[in-house]
Amino acid sequence: MTGVWLGALGPLSVRVDGEPVEITRWTVRRLLGALLLTPGQPVPVETVAELIGAGSKGSVQMVVSRLRGWLSDIGGDVSVTLTPAGYVLHAGTAQIDVVRFHQLCAATPPSRRSALLDALALWRGEVLADLAELRDLPAAAALRQARRSAVLDAADLAEPGPNAAAVLPHVAALLAGSPYDEPLQARLIDLLAASGRRAEALRHHAAIRRRFADELGTDPGPEVQAAHVRALRDSPSPSVSTGTPKAAVVPRELPAAPPDFVARHEELRSLDAVAPAVVTVICGSGGVGKTALALRWAHGVTHRYPGGQLYVNLHGYDGTAPTPPIRALTELLQSLGVAGERVPSSVDDAAKLYRSVLADRRVLVLLDNAKSADQVVPLLPGAGESLVLVTSRDRMTGLVAAYAAHRVTLAGLDADEARDLLTAIVGGDRVAAEPAAVVELAEACDRLPLALRVVGAQLADQPHQRIADQVDRLRDGRLDALSLPGESIGVRLALARSYQAIAADSRRLLSLLSLVPGADFPLDAATALAGTPAAATAEHLDRLVALHLVEVRRSGRFHLHDLVRAFAGERCQAELSPSDRTAAYRALGAWYLNTVDTADRLLYPERLRLPHQPSPPTAESASTARDRLATELPNVVAWIRDQAERGPDPLLWRLTDALRGQFNARPLLPQWGEIADAALVAADALDAPEGRTVALLSRMLVSTARGDLTDALRHGETALEEARRAGWDKAEAAILGNIGGIYCENQPAEGLRRLREALAINRRHGWLDGVAVNSINIGYAYVMIGDLAPAAQAQNDALSAYRTIGAMTGEASALTHLARTTRLAGDPSTARDLAVEAREIALRVGGSRHADSAKLELGLALCDLGRHDEARALLTEVIDRADETGRMSLRSEGHHALATLDELTGRATEAETAYTLAIEDARAIGSPWRIAQALIGLAIVRTRTGKPDAATECAREAAELARAHGYRELERQARVSTVTPISSGE
Repeated sequence: MTGVWLGALGPLSVRVDGEPVEITRWTVRRLLGALLLTPGQPVPVETVAELIGAGSKGSVQMVVSRLRGWLSDIGGDVSVTLTPAGYVLHAGTAQIDVVRFHQLCAATPPSRRSALLDALALWRGEVLADLAELRDLPAAAALRQARRSAVLDAADLAEPGPNAAAVLPHVAALLAGSPYDEPLQARLIDLLAASGRRAEALRHHAAIRRRFADELGTDPGPEVQAAHVRALRDSPSPSVSTGTPKAAVVPRELPAAPPDFVARHEELRSLDAVAPAVVTVICGSGGVGKTALALRWAHGVTHRYPGGQLYVNLHGYDGTAPTPPIRALTELLQSLGVAGERVPSSVDDAAKLYRSVLADRRVLVLLDNAKSADQVVPLLPGAGESLVLVTSRDRMTGLVAAYAAHRVTLAGLDADEARDLLTAIVGGDRVAAEPAAVVELAEACDRLPLALRVVGAQLADQPHQRIADQVDRLRDGRLDALSLPGESIGVRLALARSYQAIAADSRRLLSLLSLVPGADFPLDAATALAGTPAAATAEHLDRLVALHLVEVRRSGRFHLHDLVRAFAGERCQAELSPSDRTAAYRALGAWYLNTVDTADRLLYPERLRLPHQPSPPTAESASTARDRLATELPNVVAWIRDQAERGPDPLLWRLTDALRGQFNARPLLPQWGEIADAALVAADALDAPEGRTVALLSRMLVSTARGDLTDALRHGETALEEARRAGWDKAEAAILGNIGGIYCENQPAEGLRRLREALAINRRHGWLDGVAVNSINIGYAYVMIGDLAPAAQAQNDALSAYRTIGAMTGEASALTHLARTTRLAGDPSTARDLAVEAREIALRVGGSRHADSAKLELGLALCDLGRHDEARALLTEVIDRADETGRMSLRSEGHHALATLDELTGRATEAETAYTLAIEDARAIGSPWRIAQALIGLAIVRTRTGKPDAATECAREAAELARAHGYRELERQARVSTVTPISSGE
């Protein structure tokens, strides 16, 4: 083989003249992987930026430039160009396995049988198996579906004997990930029998039957049973796909189409021209008639889909949280006859079952009001003849690019169509009598169907009113929202009537509910906002729900649709005084503070808090508090954003302080940074040193989590000044401890000095929580300089203190640090036990950050114990989590740990790559200790792979770093890491 070969059908692979070529930069690997999924087609710039974690256009261009340079170096005439739609990979003279796969799958008889086997042979595993962040892209999902189609076709074309045996591994490979795929299971039985393995075919059927009974509570369908019968009779089948159609529930779920639907002739023709199984998207602005068009067309083609018609409202743009895929899948599967208790709890497993159930049916699935392509992809059938019809305000470019979705974009009606719609509603005589007024009315409504329907309904209710009078009312400002895009123009008229029909107290509550900043709310929040007894608030809510002005969800929480919210907001501004609105909004903020603080004190009792804050009583369990906090968190953050716009308020820094434990345990860094900034602005405006202290402390922790230690120290030193200005000793000690922990990364001696200063303050006041935190960090500093005995002593002190005060997250942290020290001291078995205990505690209290760190230590202990497969799975999970949360330090340590494992298991090339990634991440966060560690590992690998000069350079840099920062043990390791020991340089 000669030339360049690029592969995405398995781990990312690049070969030049048959030899593998490495890509060491992870950003370049991700970019190349994404482009390889759709060679010759554009990948949007926004997608590229998200995949590589780029914060600016310049960062994207830098990574693209690196990829172009790398491609130029390997030759093969491969290039990347920028088009208006995004970046495009051009193969030139290179071969790409994705392109070759599609070419072979397009072969026609008589060569199709062998071409399909050649196409399937290109697959080396899961799509981009070593790039987990790309495997869920729509283009990757499309490739998986194309692979399944090719496998099914190859099985159907297989002849008894060796040809059938050749298809078997490909069917088995897919079934490993989709055990409920009955068409594949049936084909496997037939192929086994056709390969002369009849007894194995019968055993496999028995195993399938047991699995379906145990996990789904049902027997396999007729297709699998027919294959079983053929195997029993030793009767070859010309096609594995033959068999009796499933007897299944035939759902008919489409809502009725509007009876007065008019126009859209061009769009209906476009829909009629679409192939039966092509994903179709109807997009456009709110109120433009997307759902009406979808229903009108769908009802006209039901005969094409004898398997039934399914309908799900995905709530993408109606002010509520979008319907999660698992909820939508549950509804769809139940409609298809799967009992609710048999629906798997994970999205992946539920999607596999859904595709299996639909595999041999022709069903129309209408997914209404979708938010994004990611929400839709799990709801797409696999190979088959079912149609998915999606309505959305989003253009769904991802579906168009990855699934060749047909897109129909709706605009407002033209003048003739608007007149026809009004004619259908109010009658031809009235429209004909006032043609000029009809034109004016249509224009005032922006020719949006929903707005026209509402004003048309008003006219139909008043048969003697002139259309011109309705136009005059619009001119008088009764529908001033008509000048704005969207659907609120018509909805306001309908809502006004419902609003006037309810009692004054209920109207007041509805108007106040417009102040809720989040998607939904519980009764308690509404009670706080209204300032009325809970029983009275519940009564008013019941009335609002009955009139469809408020929606109650299955969780028992309440929700205002966005249009109702807009109307209620107008009423709030018009009917309540500014002081009433401010008082209600602050009452809601105070309720949020009480809710958050109650949960926080249960979950993180050891955490530093603002002084003089009363402890709210609670009878909640920790589990209930954790769920309540997670549910309200988006609303609390939204309240803070809104209040920051309104003006400074002490609640801003009090809420930021109360949320610090939650954010520290589950780092949502952009949100945390945002609310800390809002708190700091408020504290500056009100000259509140305590407020500035807690805001700066949060900013310090955010910067630390992001790996920006310089910025973290800057915020920390300023916070220290504010704490001393406020006379807040406990905060002074806490900030000193955090500053000491940061200094430990590159100046362990200075770190120990600051930590001992903090420890002295905490011991003087008898604050065990502060003593515990300081002891953990002191132990960490001793580990970095190589003194393991005092490190273990400090960590045991921390563990004892945390257990005394009952702080479980702190206990998990202390156990994790102790596990590291124990492992480094040569006792991996004990380290494993400590890490397992730490992980279990962290997961129990919902501390994902501590759980991730414990998993890292557990992976390293398992590695030392020779349990390499378990270690690899854990370490890969840790790296994925670090990517998700943006914890650069964890990602650096994860890559370092994985490199160590690769080195132990003889994967020198992979080890070198992983060490290089660890070094890149460590340099990004300015951590000389991690840099030196990884350089030592890289030196050892390069020594063993015959690269002595490169190894010596790595070892020399590691030794210099270690000596400069006082890492005595690392300096010793660096000097002996190569064949020729590095001199001391003294």
